[in-house]
Amino acid sequence: MVEVALTFPLFILLVFGIIEFSYATAQNNEIRRITREATRELGVNPTANALTLVCNGFDLIDPANVRVALTTAGAVTGETAELDVIARYRSLTGFFDGMLTGVELRTTHRFAIDQPFGGRAPRWAPANDFGRTPCP
Repeated sequence: MVEVALTFPLFILLVFGIIEFSYATAQNNEIRRITREATRELGVNPTANALTLVCNGFDLIDPANVRVALTTAGAVTGETAELDVIARYRSLTGFFDGMLTGVELRTTHRFAIDQPFGGRAPRWAPANDFGRTPCP
């Protein structure tokens, strides 16, 4: 019984650590997926709204914890733009909140503007660039 009393807390710590790490990985994958999908849509659709594309796609992450930035170098075919998404990590178990408070998950995707928008800039660029705007 003494062995169980000594090893059980370590076992519980290990189990909760695995759960928390898996959840953090799932949140990070979700941010990457949404950012990738949004950049693809922005590259081919001149009327797309970057903030709406990003903020409406989350399942695991609360959009209130997400900030989005869009930067364009130019707005014609062949130029590139960059979409940056930052989300504050939200714990699943609460077991490691003391260590994980303030951790941010971040991904940046650079994309080429693929469609010739009839010689004009897409509606979202460059005058509508924005930095670290929270999701509505």
